[in-house]
Amino acid sequence: MPYVIARVQLRYGSEQLGPFAELLTEGLIPALGASGVRFRGALQTQIGSLYEVHDIWEVEDAEHFGRARARVRELPEYHPILARAAELIESETLTYTDTLPGTPPL
Repeated sequence: MPYVIARVQLRYGSEQLGPFAELLTEGLIPALGASGVRFRGALQTQIGSLYEVHDIWEVEDAEHFGRARARVRELPEYHPILARAAELIESETLTYTDTLPGTPPL
């Protein structure tokens, strides 16, 4: 089963965590979900980079997440969501992964 793992570095300060969780649940999950991308969970680092979040998204193939993101960027109703993301996020790294053979999917 393929997944995209988004490693999101939030701007400095723990006050960013709540607004980012809200951005996910009220904005990004429904927006990407409309293109068939399935949100599987979000993890916050406890040891390591401060204010780093890892979002896990189930996708159809290597191109699926990019198509969904492009769709979101094109729709005017999502522009406020994207503007809010720009205020909260310092950097983001996307990694395309697949389930290790012989192990159960997430």
